[in-house]
Amino acid sequence: MCGVVGVLPVADRSNDPLSLLDRALAILDQSRNRGSNGTGILVRNSVGICSQRWLGAGKKIPANSYHRLQRWATKSPLDLILGHVRYATVGKASIENVHPAIASQGKVRVAIVMNGEVSFTTAWWQEALRRGIDLGAAHTDSAACAGHILSRYLEERDPRAALISFYREAFPFGGFTILGLIEDEDRAYFFYLRDGLHPLHRVKIGSTWFFASETAHLGEVSAGHEERIRSVPAGEIGICSLTRHERGALPQAPDFLTLDMNKELGGTSSKGMCAFELAYFQRPDSLVHGRTIASVRKEFGRALCQDHPPLAGSVITSVPRSGISASQGYVEEARARGLDMEMASDILQLNDEKRSFLENGPEEIARRLQRKFSLAPKRAQGKRALVVDDSIVRGNLSAWLASAWHRQGGNGLSILSAWPPIIGPCRAGVDIHSSDLLAVKLLPVNEILRENSRLEEALHRGFYHSQFGRVEGVEFRYVSRERIHSVLGHVLEGKICTGCFDLHYNYIHHGNRQRPPEFLVRYMNENGVAFPGTKED
Repeated sequence: MCGVVGVLPVADRSNDPLSLLDRALAILDQSRNRGSNGTGILVRNSVGICSQRWLGAGKKIPANSYHRLQRWATKSPLDLILGHVRYATVGKASIENVHPAIASQGKVRVAIVMNGEVSFTTAWWQEALRRGIDLGAAHTDSAACAGHILSRYLEERDPRAALISFYREAFPFGGFTILGLIEDEDRAYFFYLRDGLHPLHRVKIGSTWFFASETAHLGEVSAGHEERIRSVPAGEIGICSLTRHERGALPQAPDFLTLDMNKELGGTSSKGMCAFELAYFQRPDSLVHGRTIASVRKEFGRALCQDHPPLAGSVITSVPRSGISASQGYVEEARARGLDMEMASDILQLNDEKRSFLENGPEEIARRLQRKFSLAPKRAQGKRALVVDDSIVRGNLSAWLASAWHRQGGNGLSILSAWPPIIGPCRAGVDIHSSDLLAVKLLPVNEILRENSRLEEALHRGFYHSQFGRVEGVEFRYVSRERIHSVLGHVLEGKICTGCFDLHYNYIHHGNRQRPPEFLVRYMNENGVAFPGTKED
């Protein structure tokens, strides 16, 4: 769930390089909802590249890093800016693993910023090392992807062939949105790839292209302009030359040669989006297929109310900010049905307006939760309080809420999830392992799949949390998978990934190696992609 940013101007004096740099940094800071482990930015001109990385959000850029980037941006005409905010999935949250991931051999190099995850990259890593490719100090799948793109480019010396080859091999084994740079002697190319699992959007303002992970991140840039923000189609590769004097088939910035992998390769070569992008990742004011994310989350809330309507006299609140849209939909559906209930947003309030990522470790989780929220159960005035959340993953928030509720004299609490029970491991989306999931700690997956009520009963009986102790006497309710599938079918296109709640992944990873999706099996057979079999993976 990282965020990627790209700025691609025409390299002449008509663009203010410092203004473009500041815009890129602003977009990175607006992308903090997609990660806060670290931020990185690369600036390229005709002299070369300057890359800076730091821990934390975009606005925390160290002064010396900012000044280096400023000097480089004004050293000669600016060609390209690549930016990234990281939420660590593969590889620890260290400055070495912050993007851009750079692979080099002599004067040839590839730099990428990537959102997503690709499994089974050990062989790529080993191949890069055999070729003498330097992957730096990073230990991530993104570094392996940069090395593999460079390996293919060293064979072909053609960016089109190299990127198609990479896409062909990577497509079955994860999800990726990539912005990148290929440099070779006196030639340079910008490229993007999107397989479809995660979003990528672009807008052209004047002579400059801006790319970002969500429409909301481009909103400020495009404000006051007539140009429309467009989604990069699933399965598309775009390439353009950054070299002024090159003459050939590749267009120069800001025009692109676009390749549709559904036509270049055999079988279905694009994926549907990660469904959890709608439930949690994207900002409420971002758009997907012309609809705001907030409006889609309202549909999730309406579905929740259809499954679990409020009892007469209930008091409803939400988990801000992620649960607000779902709770609004829940209330709208309840009122449409003429049900008696009231809103009480002051029961649970957010002290910190920004999304805070819960770092590893139970003590840190407990500390942040207690600092982040204020709870006032007595304002429910003895009525049953319904708290609507976007989802329940690890159960940390639910455990804190339940324990604090009773400790502060509250009673009659229900926690309602506008997303089905999360039962599947995932790094390309939710970033979760089976051992961390609250649901599967209590019941086997097949029992949860048969009926949500089995899990709801187990939660009501109580469970233990390492920091908040025994949690019991709280009603848990989940929306059904069938209703969420119905909403998703009206919003998203293609083979949507819903592996987190029904094990129907649209890529091959460790959790579904034994039963990969049929369209991927056909794709691998048609394109000669080998199924991984190494024990190391």
